[in-house]
Amino acid sequence: MTLPLRPYRFEATDGRAVDAELGSLEVPMNRAAPTSTRVRLAFVRLPGTGDRSRPPIVFLNGGPGLSGIRFGRGRFFGLFDILRAAGDVILLDQRGSGSSMPSLACAEPLVLPFENALARDEVLRAVIDSTRRCAEHLSRSGVDLAGFNTEESAEDIADLARALGAPKVSLLGWSYGTHLAMAVLRRHEDLVARAVLAGPEGPDHTFKLPSRIQRQLEMVAERVRAQMPHTPDFVDTVQRVLARAEREPGRVGRFELEWITAEGIADPRMLARLPRWYRAMARGDFDDVARDALLRSYFEELRTGLNRTLVGTCMDCASGASPERWRRIEQDARAALLGRTIDFPLPDACEAIGRPDLADAFRAPLRTRVETLFITGTLDARTPADNVADLMPGFSNARHLVIEDAGHAELLLPVDVQRTIARFLQRGDVETERARAEVPLRFEPAKPVLLFDGACAFCRRRVDGLRARVGDAVAFEPYQRASWSGIPEADLAREVHFVDGNGEVSKGAEAILRARAAARRGSALLWMYRRLPGFAAISEAVYAWVARRRGRLG
Repeated sequence: MTLPLRPYRFEATDGRAVDAELGSLEVPMNRAAPTSTRVRLAFVRLPGTGDRSRPPIVFLNGGPGLSGIRFGRGRFFGLFDILRAAGDVILLDQRGSGSSMPSLACAEPLVLPFENALARDEVLRAVIDSTRRCAEHLSRSGVDLAGFNTEESAEDIADLARALGAPKVSLLGWSYGTHLAMAVLRRHEDLVARAVLAGPEGPDHTFKLPSRIQRQLEMVAERVRAQMPHTPDFVDTVQRVLARAEREPGRVGRFELEWITAEGIADPRMLARLPRWYRAMARGDFDDVARDALLRSYFEELRTGLNRTLVGTCMDCASGASPERWRRIEQDARAALLGRTIDFPLPDACEAIGRPDLADAFRAPLRTRVETLFITGTLDARTPADNVADLMPGFSNARHLVIEDAGHAELLLPVDVQRTIARFLQRGDVETERARAEVPLRFEPAKPVLLFDGACAFCRRRVDGLRARVGDAVAFEPYQRASWSGIPEADLAREVHFVDGNGEVSKGAEAILRARAAARRGSALLWMYRRLPGFAAISEAVYAWVARRRGRLG
């Protein structure tokens, strides 16, 4: 093994920088193959600012396939700068990832058409075919895909520690990085001083439980009811939209909605939008896919991101699942609204790389004495607190830090959490087992909508005039197409209804005044309606007289 190091100015995207060292380490690609070629691992060492005799901290990123070095340049630079007080920090690009070589990037990544809705079977066939072509190309280039699994990566960590001359290292893993860290604990327990596992994915947690995703949808529904008690039930709305998209696939089909929802279910930014988005789609409004940058990014990821690289496919297919886990997944999927979409396109795409498997010994419960800190977020459905409950019996010296309103990607962001991690890695001390996300979850209101009689010519003319006044601030929809509202049709036929972004309903004259006020037009009239004695009664009487004669007025 060689370990060349050179001075390196490590710069974050926000302009902060630290003098560091850039290194590389050559290890066997497949330790089970005597004639195996080599893998070159790239890493950056950020020097510790305290006692340099402390064990270095090796950061293991998620994905699988995300670059540890690139991760350190972005919004997590502050975390690693704080951790330097606890020792040198090693930002590692795991095998196949980032600047490590060889890369498992596909020469011709799959790009699915944007102009029409996608069906599950259609996408799966395309992914399997594209993955097979990519695997064959990499094989011809001398890449042994059998060497890209979590056990080989665990041996990489041991080799890196030896090359650094470190008798022990501490591990900080996030997402898949925790899965790798637990493989290191199983194979090289004496090498690990302490471990922090943020978003823990245990040895048998690679494939997600559909029931956990279903519980997340139900949790969102409960919180939507608490914040916006007048809105329709969120889960019921999702179910109706998915059923409609299956019957009448238009701009977006059922599978796309399932995939985007399952992928975004652990992202608080997406969770804040999902109820609003589904309420709009229940009305037939799919414009958010185009105008909302976050929703559009998920939509585009489905079409361009399923096989940019084979790192994730190789690692996850090899980790697999125990027979008991598969039975639970299949049972859950029958009752879950999104089925098994959270793991798509696996395990089906595993056939394209030969279905590698590390066997059930790899997935067996782990037992360790190493001091460990688990970190989970209450909004993280990908690696939930349930995983910690599964793992805790095997960890005789573990603590659990829960972050309120944190999703999967936010677990390492709160500054007080970063300081807790540094203190734990220094002294094994955890002062608190509760923390809060930097931004609490709050659902975005939907665009308000005015429901009117679309069969009434007079009503249509009046609505056209009102639309010219309020612009895009309010949506206008004939009540004949508003079954989503839950308002009895007889009530809708009698008078206009205004449904605000939180689901609160007004009718008659008040509905019209609230629609004007939504665009900051006519706010004085709404104030008079609510505060001036007699004004509301007169307004409603005039409205009722006109409404009864709208046919003749038309």
